[in-house]
Amino acid sequence: VNAGEEWIGYAVAVAAVLSLILLVILFRRWKKKKIVAAVNDSKYTALEDFLLVAERLKKEEWDTQLGQKKNFTDLDHAVKRYYERKLHQPFTKLTTDQFSVELKPYVLNEHLINIIQTLRLSDAVKFAKFNAVADECVDTVTQMETIIRKSDTELTDNA
Repeated sequence: VNAGEEWIGYAVAVAAVLSLILLVILFRRWKKKKIVAAVNDSKYTALEDFLLVAERLKKEEWDTQLGQKKNFTDLDHAVKRYYERKLHQPFTKLTTDQFSVELKPYVLNEHLINIIQTLRLSDAVKFAKFNAVADECVDTVTQMETIIRKSDTELTDNA
């Protein structure tokens, strides 16, 4: 840079340093995981909310793949929402694998295996366009209802 135009070099250096600082700040904010507390926005208990969803799902149409996708999405969300409200942990934003790891300390292995099987079936229907038999879908909802009821008594006894 010529002697008369040194300010250009200084301006570029200052801009580079400020950009680097800004990138570091943005990266740190991006890397920090925000722990969001579970919000209780229902007048019903966690168990009552799940049972309402389960009863509605038993009456839904399970014959088409699109219907199964919608219903399994609702079931998946209801299960995660139940445990989110019961254990005060943010489960609804987790994948099935993340959810299984986070739920393991709180639930018996037998119940956890059944819950994860149901959620994996839900994932297969939603993402792989798997078409399950309608009777098996209703049985799955009934099985989840039974597991959640047992889990509710276990979690209440341990609290």
